[in-house]
Amino acid sequence: MPPDGTCPSCGRMIGDPPKVQRVPWHFWILVVAAGLYLGWRAVQGILWLMR
Repeated sequence: MPPDGTCPSCGRMIGDPPKVQRVPWHFWILVVAAGLYLGWRAVQGILWLMR
């Protein structure tokens, strides 16, 4: 079904348009935590190379 809820062959309205799905809040917590972890590991790697 196309995003507007019409039939692809005849164009009649056959259903309600699907709702836009939002990204869950805990996904953003995971993204921030992964960014902090990778940032810290990058700092550790730079300090290790400077030895």
